[in-house]
Amino acid sequence: MELADLHIHPSFSIDATGGIEEFAEVSAQRGLKQICFTTHIDLEPERKPIDQFIRINGRLELLSRENIFVYIDSVKRLSEKYKGTLDIRVGLEIGWCRTCEGIIRNFIEGLPVDFKMGSVHIVDGVAVTSRREALQFFRKHGLEYVAQRYFEELTYAAKSGLFNVLGHIDGYKKYAPLVFGDAHELKNPDLVLPLLYACKENNVALELNTSSLRKKGHAEFYPSIWILHLAKEAGIKKFSLGSDSHSPEEVAYEFDRARRLLEELGFEMYRIGKND
Repeated sequence: MELADLHIHPSFSIDATGGIEEFAEVSAQRGLKQICFTTHIDLEPERKPIDQFIRINGRLELLSRENIFVYIDSVKRLSEKYKGTLDIRVGLEIGWCRTCEGIIRNFIEGLPVDFKMGSVHIVDGVAVTSRREALQFFRKHGLEYVAQRYFEELTYAAKSGLFNVLGHIDGYKKYAPLVFGDAHELKNPDLVLPLLYACKENNVALELNTSSLRKKGHAEFYPSIWILHLAKEAGIKKFSLGSDSHSPEEVAYEFDRARRLLEELGFEMYRIGKND
């Protein structure tokens, strides 16, 4: 099973460091066959002053289609440079919110990207994947409410037809151990199965994201093993691998372990351009 890291944030993302060539060099050294850059696209209007930025030539700029084309063109030039050595693709990690589906559609329409990953970072206007915002939200609403809302949003994302893959599908638990300790995950199949069936029906793959192991209190990937077994039962065939790296040294983090797990469970590896 050849390895591909399809979740990489270069410095175009406002929370990342390292230029695209640095990531490419590390990826080639680590024996990857394909990588995809997935710069953040967050378009919820109420969070515009917080999230809607992109870094261009070292400077934070407002997120716009014009600036996205700067990113796309930069990756495509790098892809030509590494042709025959490393298959470099350009993608987006798009923050999903049901209330801004139309905004997302209009923004990404016609963009010449190879890969669109949908992820939920925001629940009820709060960034549950941000430590600064998540802890208070968890204390106020509790684990069950946050998990339920998270999976509801992802199910709508799966049905939208906008995405190739859904990222870190139990990512709501990222900072939950800091509030709930060992009981930081809601293991309720009734919350997850509607999402898995929606992915199956709409030909949306899922991601095995290894970044959880870099966070305190987590011993499993996103998603946890019990969800992987549910996915198998629901008929999901393919998983992409993603390090969710925000710096070059994180590329392909724990990929040997992740590959073994996918092989043991009989899943295929999602590769861009090889999924027909």
